[in-house]
Amino acid sequence: MDKVKHLIAEQKKEEEGRWLKWDEDRRLERIEAERRRVTNAIESSKKQLLEVVDQWGTAINLEQFFKQAEARCDGLPKEQQEKLLT
Repeated sequence: MDKVKHLIAEQKKEEEGRWLKWDEDRRLERIEAERRRVTNAIESSKKQLLEVVDQWGTAINLEQFFKQAEARCDGLPKEQQEKLLT
């Protein structure tokens, strides 16, 4: 009878160990999933920021282009200025 009790206790202990391992594995999986989510969010934010910077650079270049075009028109006769600026 003691042997049976011992085997049952041993089985329960093993089962508890398996359950603890399973629980720990799930915890580690959640941590890893959260790490991946954060990493992806950071990468996405960086990409968006670089796109905004690129768009800003394009806008600045266009603005400078038109300012230079207007400046060059200032030296032209009025008739030519009106044709170019309208």
